[in-house]
Amino acid sequence: MDKRDARTLSQDAQHEVRRQSIKLHLKGYGRTKIAEEVDVHRNTVSKWIKRYEEGGMKALAVRKRGAELG
Repeated sequence: MDKRDARTLSQDAQHEVRRQSIKLHLKGYGRTKIAEEVDVHRNTVSKWIKRYEEGGMKALAVRKRGAELG
């Protein structure tokens, strides 16, 4: 089963998936179960949880991708 590429979602949708993942984590769900629920890879969930634990919900904000101009 292929996982969806969360990068193809709108920024609002990306943030909602991340927020939902953290809600499930705080309820005690494991990373694999969270990944199944939100349809992303468990390594992605682990990355989001780490960012949340280091910087709160602000750390989950969608960041710009690609090289900086200039």
